[in-house]
Amino acid sequence: MKKLFRILGVLMLLVAMAIGGFWFYLRSTGPQYSGTIDLEGVTSPVEVHYDDYGIPHIYAQNAQDAYHALGYAHAQDRLFQMEMIRRLVSGRLSELLGPAALKSDRMFLNLRLREAAKKSADKWFAQKDSPVVQEAQAYLAGINDFVDHGKMPIEFRLLKMPMRHFEPVDIYTTIEYMTLGFTMGLKEEPVLTKIYRDLGPEYLKHWDLGLDTLPGNAPSNSDKDLSFWSPYEALSELGLPLWEGSNAWVLAPKRSESGKVLFANDTHIGFSQPSVWYEAHLEYPGFSFYGNYLAGVPFGIVGHTRDYAWGLTIFPLDNMDLYQEKVNPDNANQVWEDDHWQEMKVVNEIIPVKGDKGMYNDTMRILFTRHGPVIRDARPYVVEEFQQPISLKWGALEYETRFLHVARNFSHGHSMDDLRKSAAMVDILGLNVMYGDAQGNIAKWSSGKIPIRPDYVNSKIILDGASGQDEWLGYYDFSENPQIENPEIGYVASCNDAPSLVNGRFYTGYYPAQGRIGRVVKLLSEKEKWTLDGLKSIQLDDQSDVHLQMVQTILEAVPEKGDKIILKVLKDWDGKYGLGDNAPVVFTKLSFEIMEEAMKDELGQKSFDVLRPNYLFKNNYQWVIKDPQSPWWDNVMTKDKKETRKDIFAKAIDRTERELKAQLGDDPKNWKWGKVHTVTHLHPIGRNKTMNKIFHFNVGPLPTPSTDGVPNKMGFDPNGTGLYPVKTGPALRVLIDFADVEHSESINPTGQSGSIYSPHYNDQAQMYLDGKYRMQMMNQTEIQGNGTKLTIK
Repeated sequence: MKKLFRILGVLMLLVAMAIGGFWFYLRSTGPQYSGTIDLEGVTSPVEVHYDDYGIPHIYAQNAQDAYHALGYAHAQDRLFQMEMIRRLVSGRLSELLGPAALKSDRMFLNLRLREAAKKSADKWFAQKDSPVVQEAQAYLAGINDFVDHGKMPIEFRLLKMPMRHFEPVDIYTTIEYMTLGFTMGLKEEPVLTKIYRDLGPEYLKHWDLGLDTLPGNAPSNSDKDLSFWSPYEALSELGLPLWEGSNAWVLAPKRSESGKVLFANDTHIGFSQPSVWYEAHLEYPGFSFYGNYLAGVPFGIVGHTRDYAWGLTIFPLDNMDLYQEKVNPDNANQVWEDDHWQEMKVVNEIIPVKGDKGMYNDTMRILFTRHGPVIRDARPYVVEEFQQPISLKWGALEYETRFLHVARNFSHGHSMDDLRKSAAMVDILGLNVMYGDAQGNIAKWSSGKIPIRPDYVNSKIILDGASGQDEWLGYYDFSENPQIENPEIGYVASCNDAPSLVNGRFYTGYYPAQGRIGRVVKLLSEKEKWTLDGLKSIQLDDQSDVHLQMVQTILEAVPEKGDKIILKVLKDWDGKYGLGDNAPVVFTKLSFEIMEEAMKDELGQKSFDVLRPNYLFKNNYQWVIKDPQSPWWDNVMTKDKKETRKDIFAKAIDRTERELKAQLGDDPKNWKWGKVHTVTHLHPIGRNKTMNKIFHFNVGPLPTPSTDGVPNKMGFDPNGTGLYPVKTGPALRVLIDFADVEHSESINPTGQSGSIYSPHYNDQAQMYLDGKYRMQMMNQTEIQGNGTKLTIK
């Protein structure tokens, strides 16, 4: 027995040693934050000081060495993120993930973003003497040095994925990836067209679409999903972020206690792990910059120097239209174009797919009209409903983007004039460029190429592709874009809200409701002078005045329901969404039940499900609830009765109370917002439950305060389950006082690194939810006195 115990002991020791060895090996795959690395191409030693949050502060003797070091540092923290974005947009996930990714690959190949990236790279990287090209090439050399000599991230080993070099086209692929936040039309326009044609414009009365000219037909309940499979769904399934909104405000010196400009920005992007932004601070002779970078892009997209800062919010202009084509009945490859049949261009794509028995090829045939690609992977009911193919015209595919030049110019400017000129170059997407400087200037430039359409065209529905009457007429000059500089009120602000008229003209777009901007303006008006701590309270504000108004409407409409528990809870609500509050649980559930009861009979479940997560629904349901005469209240399925708003409210109230008791118990004191409103930052591999259980890729679930439509926006899909997983929110929060620019503040939703074996993988996650901030350090003495140092030579 002693011998047996000795053998078992030895075996257990060997197992423990093997497990320990494997654990230490995995830990060794994390980023290197100290020591020395030799890289070819670096001409002088570069010091990379990592602060207590893993943010690199790069000190170099020239630009090429600085960007080489940045590329290496960025890759060792975020290479897997770079690779996934490249594969996603290029339509090359199937060769890694198998047939399950074919749907996504076919859609992205159809959208032609990789082709647009190739055109841009070919054009601009031919200018080899350009500083943009030289610095971008140095950054790519740094990434590729890590690919060749760095430690393979664990994700590559788990997926048996090779590490491949990055090229100029990959930079532009990530830039094109930014445009995906402008693809709402793929989901919304078919449904809106259906509502408009079948129900009539009165059903869209409160939706600010201008669809008020033609009568509708008889209501119908066709339970069909009338949307295209969109990038929103693809990115959600893969755990990759999508830019959806943002807040920013810049205060002039007269509104600041310090007497200098105050700057605030929080970009709203889908939550994921790693998070979207990578922070870095670069110093070399003549250049000092702290910025936030996208995976695989060498220049900061948001950032500040010692003299000025710029931030971004989405300017949700409408630069995408869907066109219904007319196919020749005698030749399926031709469509009618004004006065003749025109042959469509054909491109055949081969998609490598990883199968059980090795690789195989799938094929895809893409047709092109004068408008752009025919959207092939429409859901079958779209084809059935519209009979003819739908083609896509999209500004993102129209020209070789100069956005890489824009990003570099933003960080290399010297004055407000320089930044304005750079803002004028923004092309493939719409951005509100928010600006402030040490000289006391503030500005907001709504940038991007805005299409000129005939006055009678409404771009929110599918247009006539055959007649030639609905075609774009060009683009407005930047001088006609909305712009504000040094206004008398002493601040500029943006929450993606609709701009003021320009020369009497309103630019259509996918603007959110006034809840966020209204709340920000209200708070800014409450006192004359502000500090950064005061601006923090606005960034973290979770009170919805809009929701309080809706509650009042409901209470006044059904006084006979006043004894209901849920209405007693709402009666005393202050509109705030704290973790321990119960009224948010009630309101969120009740408002959804009202709208589902009102709209599902006309739309059918599938089309309602398409509409409910989108901005158009979230922005406009408040106006439906406030209108007792809305046609949505009548249930078209009950032919012998006309329902009223009061009927729908009463039915929804009864269901809400019944289902909340079943879900959370009879005592409303236990209906806590933090129980039903949580965030999980999903990693692409962490979506596999087994992998996540072993490696802990995901961060969360974590109880999360706030809600959609408030300054501290935490977006989720409205639904009837009673659970509201947060999908989007501030991807950074930045605050700068130009009286002390070296100690600006920020926070990241999870952490700086994408490596699960980095101490900075999730070290900011709870800080973020608790409303805490950390410094964006720029003082060299303080930086060198903290953290670790990596020397690259």
